[in-house]
Amino acid sequence: MRRQFFTIALALLFVGGVALSADEAVLMDFNLLKADIIPDPANQGVMTQNRATMMDFSSTAGASFTAEQKKQMVTSLAIGNWDVILASSAQSILNNELSYTKEAAVSSSAKQFGGQTVFGVRIHFPTAPFNSWARIKPPFEIPAFEPKATIDDQGVITPVAASGSSSSAGTTTAASGTSSTGTSTAAAGTTTAASSTSTAAAGTTTAASSTSTTGASSTGTATASAPASTAATDPINANLSRFEGSYDTTSKIITAYGIVKNVGTLKSVAVTVRGLQFPHGLYAVLTDQNNDEHMVFMGYLNFDGWKELRWDNPQYVSQVRNRELRIDPLYPASVPFIRLAGFVITRDANDVGGDFVAYFKDVKLLYDRAVLDPVRDINDEAVWGIISDREKERKIIESRSFGNTQVERYLEKAKQDTNSGFGPPTK
Repeated sequence: MRRQFFTIALALLFVGGVALSADEAVLMDFNLLKADIIPDPANQGVMTQNRATMMDFSSTAGASFTAEQKKQMVTSLAIGNWDVILASSAQSILNNELSYTKEAAVSSSAKQFGGQTVFGVRIHFPTAPFNSWARIKPPFEIPAFEPKATIDDQGVITPVAASGSSSSAGTTTAASGTSSTGTSTAAAGTTTAASSTSTAAAGTTTAASSTSTTGASSTGTATASAPASTAATDPINANLSRFEGSYDTTSKIITAYGIVKNVGTLKSVAVTVRGLQFPHGLYAVLTDQNNDEHMVFMGYLNFDGWKELRWDNPQYVSQVRNRELRIDPLYPASVPFIRLAGFVITRDANDVGGDFVAYFKDVKLLYDRAVLDPVRDINDEAVWGIISDREKERKIIESRSFGNTQVERYLEKAKQDTNSGFGPPTK
């Protein structure tokens, strides 16, 4: 007889009219995405990749690629690697060339985030009076079940077997300094949000030494890490995947690299952004475990300085007795999570065009857990690997376009003229 395991989607921890308190997680802290390995040959002393988020797609490339070309099929979530995609009506050679992302260092004497690195973006909108938008997106879809790994200074990724978790998913990279768990759905359009239920996932992270490893204390260069005692003894950290970051047992907050699992109902989203008095709108783009995309309208950027823009789910019900309760099957039907898929900047036809600049510090979530205790007696994914297989299939599909793009850029750069001017006159 087939057995199915079920869980109450909304944990009944409190009775009657007592309100639930939501968990908090840092979905992305851009200070952790500073480039720290692989120097740029054209700019001495400038690093190009972020150790903790390195990904290698060459393992899924075809046999037609050379070894040199496969070396180009690596990337990371380093701030400079993110793409800015303009609306089709706004695309031109000039607009595309002047729209990009870049690391920005905050002054050490600043009142907020002194000495840290934040995510800077420049977008060159058309000056003609028509509505336009630009999307800021990571260089690859952030994997939800990427196993832990060590990463050396050349970006070589070596998988690390995690205790009690599967190392069969996708490829590998190192995780550092932060963490995350949680998952579910976000809002659509400019207001609404959806709720989702299910289980917690696996994986763990901490940071890097010169060869960076996750799940253990770290030394040397590169990334921050959770305290050694936390990483070594805490069962939640022991079950986090690489891009879920790390869990702080003191603050009870997860700091992630774009993936938060075990999100039941999303309560609030916050984006810390520095505005420069542009009247443009800001959306946070989130995806869930079903790969459904949700655009959450955060507000307008017509202010000067740092500000936390917050969206509150209008469909969130605080009182348990007023909630619609349902029972959903667990693994592998649903492993709910929230993934950061980027941002969208909108520009109204009546507003100024041309250059736009903004800076992002982090993205945070408040959410109800889908499952009360994410640490389970049996690691279902480690036993069956069903979700990992799905992730691997999606990664192969993604790598086809990603690998080709990287190779094409590499070949185009190799053909590019490097002379800054003409030689001396001919005699």
